[in-house]
Amino acid sequence: MGCAAPPRSPRPFPSSAAPARSCCVVDAQGLLKSALAARCDSLLATDRHPRAVQAARERVRAESNVRVAQLTVPGQWPEGTFDLIVVSEFGYYLTPAEVGGMGRNIRASLS
Repeated sequence: MGCAAPPRSPRPFPSSAAPARSCCVVDAQGLLKSALAARCDSLLATDRHPRAVQAARERVRAESNVRVAQLTVPGQWPEGTFDLIVVSEFGYYLTPAEVGGMGRNIRASLS
């Protein structure tokens, strides 16, 4: 009988890391968004599922620098440019063509 590994907690950002002006997290679920909110002047978190978007909005309602948007990536992509873009593990559900398209979107959106 095996046992599951305990959940890993997110690693803290080094205090020497420069804060980013604009960040985007694709997939609003997840703890990384909370850690990034403190390191970014503005943070856009996206998810395709309405319930995930609503839950994320409730979690960050006190954080004025965070916006949450419902987008179906990679078909929809946030407008603007970002210093940092984080894509969650949902990428393994994408086809190779979708991964390539998302890579082009990421490249075009980095400032």
